[in-house]
Amino acid sequence: MAAVANASASDLPWSVLKMVEMNGSAGGGGRVPNCFIRPVEEAASHSTSLDLRVPVVDMNTFKGSTKTQALQQLASACESWGFFQLSNHGVPNHLIQQTLQLSRQFFELPFEEKQKYVIDPDCNTDGYGRVNIKSSENDLLDWGDSFVAEYSPASSRNFDKWPMEPAAFRKVVSAYCDEIEKLSHELFSLFEEALGLPPAYIREVCGEHGLQFGINYYPSCPQPDLVLGLSAHSDNVPIITILIQDEAGLQVRKDGKWVQVDAIPNHIVVNIADQLEVISNGRFKSVVHRVAVNSLKSRLSFSIFYKPEIGAQIAPAPQLLDELHPALYEERTFSGVSPYAQTRLQEQESLEKIRLSSRK
Repeated sequence: MAAVANASASDLPWSVLKMVEMNGSAGGGGRVPNCFIRPVEEAASHSTSLDLRVPVVDMNTFKGSTKTQALQQLASACESWGFFQLSNHGVPNHLIQQTLQLSRQFFELPFEEKQKYVIDPDCNTDGYGRVNIKSSENDLLDWGDSFVAEYSPASSRNFDKWPMEPAAFRKVVSAYCDEIEKLSHELFSLFEEALGLPPAYIREVCGEHGLQFGINYYPSCPQPDLVLGLSAHSDNVPIITILIQDEAGLQVRKDGKWVQVDAIPNHIVVNIADQLEVISNGRFKSVVHRVAVNSLKSRLSFSIFYKPEIGAQIAPAPQLLDELHPALYEERTFSGVSPYAQTRLQEQESLEKIRLSSRK
């Protein structure tokens, strides 16, 4: 069994869960295969901070006399962190818990059942696969499996690729996606007020949006300090990403340190993504983040990516530009690349590719 720890990526099952199942743990003697092991500077234990906390935004504070201050706090969270936890968001807690529980039940099904929904790379991105952000075959692997599906517009929805088991999965996940869609529109209105943009500006620019969800499952790992559940990246496709999680593990890069995003009951995590950074002309930040794993517990996250319409023209809002604040990014046509075709931290980040050369 010890030989498994020296296996290459091509020698292993594509599913991390299947690999764990085959070998009892990660590999012989509780060792992790080399194709998962990170350099010291990338490892999950490197440069973490225990002192900082991601801001919490209370949706109730946007009502009445506290709204002005609440908008300032929201803008500060988006400008300084690019992430915040949302409380009193209006999404029923029982629906959040059901979504997490049913998603976990799917990943706990026998591998043969999950294999019915494996992604067909030749026709679409919906289905079951491995968490990966790979630029080449030489890239190290991430310690997790995933299920990805399109939800909006309705014409993109392919229930044939959604799990039949658990039986309530489709109904509950659909209800949750509907709630997050409504919440996203509420957040866009608040972003517009905080930035000084006209009402409905973001939705008008982005056109008929697309909603895609991604469920990531990270098994426990006998050597968690050596691996990453998800490589460091920024979300280059969505306007925002909205996430729920049942355990901590998500980490945000802040001032050169990695800060844990706590798993707070009945809170939703909001991540400013690349498209909104462009629209805000760099005021709101799309920040690099990653996922660490642990040796005791598995972790599940459910992310919803709110994407512009393919063909939408994404550029800094003209209302935010003047002589002192020139455009930082060039206008470009949104092409709809998958959220999983993201950029590794050690490479040039995706936003740098469209940053105007005079502003670099």
